[in-house]
Amino acid sequence: KNIGSIGKPSDWLIASNYCPDAMMEKLGLGFVDISMEEMLSEYEKKSYPDNEHVQMFKSMGYDEAEMEKALYVYGAMERLVEKYNLCGVSIRCFDLLDTVFTTGCIGLSILNNKGIYGGCEGDVPVLLSMAILGAITGEDMFLCNANKFDTKEGTATFAHCTIPTTMLKSFTLNTHFESNIGVAVQGTFDEFDC
Repeated sequence: KNIGSIGKPSDWLIASNYCPDAMMEKLGLGFVDISMEEMLSEYEKKSYPDNEHVQMFKSMGYDEAEMEKALYVYGAMERLVEKYNLCGVSIRCFDLLDTVFTTGCIGLSILNNKGIYGGCEGDVPVLLSMAILGAITGEDMFLCNANKFDTKEGTATFAHCTIPTTMLKSFTLNTHFESNIGVAVQGTFDEFDC
């Protein structure tokens, strides 16, 4: 199997080093480095597969033009996943903000819903962790930052712009938090004991 990165790791990541040779030697995972230019070329095809995940997001009544742009990103990622036989992909998503003026949040959510590990910010170590943990547990994975723990309420808040909707008991669509553009997923997990 292969994992891939669309674009380089985001500049602010503090631990984004990875060794493709070690991934192959230790885990049997190939690594594919995909340029952002190739991603943008795929985006310009302005198409995406019609499936139940796409229909679910389209049925939620979010701004139609914004949803279409987000789904074009999904279509581009889906084609690259197929082209390079990827079981996981990370994208330098902030580069999408000033080129196609949307985010990869919906696309990554759909890929994750379909069992293709999808992460943000070109963060390969996180993508690798998602692939390993997903293979071990058979569970869906989600890239997140721990935001708040309330021991009195027994709650935890995790933050990121996307999550597979299969992990949520309910969700809504919102804009991307840092940029206030595009479409992102905001949801609530089922309760669980730790």
